Amino acid sequence: MGYQRSGILAASELFKELIAALLPLIEGGKCKIVGLYSHAGHSYAGSDPATAISLLNDELRALLDASNALRALAPADQLTFSVGATPTTTAVYNLLHPSASASASETTALATLQGTIEAVKQADAAIELHAGVYPVLDMQQLATSARPLSQLSTDDIALTILAEVASIYPHRRTGEALITAGSIALGKDLCKSYDGSGVVSTWGAVG
Repeated sequence: MGYQRSGILAASELFKELIAALLPLIEGGKCKIVGLYSHAGHSYAGSDPATAISLLNDELRALLDASNALRALAPADQLTFSVGATPTTTAVYNLLHPSASASASETTALATLQGTIEAVKQADAAIELHAGVYPVLDMQQLATSARPLSQLSTDDIALTILAEVASIYPHRRTGEALITAGSIALGKDLCKSYDGSGVVSTWGAVG
């Protein structure tokens, strides 16, 4: 799942090698596999609830496949499926509070997700949603539109970075500003909803 920055695929030989290495410890009672983890980092490319819901479904399906592969190789009790980048985690809101004006694709995605959740239950697994960086909501997360704007907007952003504006370039595209803060202060991930690394707000404005 995601950008594959870490972890291994359940269908890979490395997965089998890992379980084989753990098996003596599991059988000896020195090790217990309690769950599996997935992170759909690529979900930030989405721009609507249907995409986020579908990617959450993909996360759960990937862990279902992994649990089947695990149980074919080693004994395992009930597992916890830990899933969710911010867009896929917050998309659960749409499952708990379905919109009367939901698009056809969103309705279909929700029905598919509900079916997958039932499959997870049948597989003797529990679902854990991890919030990621959602507690410090930022512009990048808003850009995914994983939740209705009535529930999540710029007013909910957790913080504003205070930095000196060194110079401005109004002739560049929509206008640019050079500030005395870099990626350590603003973050290295760029947002698809605007150029550059951030948005300059009016002095004294909140949000």
